[in-house]
Amino acid sequence: MDEKTLRNIGKWENENKLLSGLKVNMTKYQRLKDKKNPDNKEKMGELGDKISDALDENKWMKLDWKEIKRSKGSLEEGIEKVDKKITDRKRKLRQNGVGEMAATGLVEDQTTPDRPTRDWSQEQGEAELDKIYYNWAYGEMQVVKLEDDYMYLMLLDKKGCRHEWAGRNNAIIEMDDGSLEEVKEYSVASIGKSIFPNKEDVKVLDAEKAHRIFR
Repeated sequence: MDEKTLRNIGKWENENKLLSGLKVNMTKYQRLKDKKNPDNKEKMGELGDKISDALDENKWMKLDWKEIKRSKGSLEEGIEKVDKKITDRKRKLRQNGVGEMAATGLVEDQTTPDRPTRDWSQEQGEAELDKIYYNWAYGEMQVVKLEDDYMYLMLLDKKGCRHEWAGRNNAIIEMDDGSLEEVKEYSVASIGKSIFPNKEDVKVLDAEKAHRIFR
């Protein structure tokens, strides 16, 4: 691979991370706005400042926060534009041989030669609320919501993440107390591939990016 292509891959990977983080914050803002709760005004102000700063620092996104937040329709349109930009970067990365998961800087924790193939169907059938799972980059996570074949897990130690935890497979969910929480979304089939019920089964793929409990 030539030097120019490598530079472009690095550029698209970085842009993809920034856009993914922006989408999460804009979605949070949208959810708070839809609730029309006066108590959310301060949170919306903080999120709005964060979004505005991100757009000011990244003029290449060509988005104007004042225009985007103007109405419900313009906010939805703004999120859609960010989505298209993310799709565009992922397409460019795939065309140059970079997998979608690697595009965010994380490598999928799959079965490797030094981890014998194993049947995880029993563990996958035991997925339940409040259960703890482990990931080499995100550390300890707790299931806070189950929906069909998907689990939503809260990171219990975000500060222990050496790699950025925001971005890939993040979701915003409403908790029982009405608050919004940013969590990780995993399919039950990810048990035994990306997340594990026991720390001993976790393979650290990159020591520099590993969560502190695996360093």
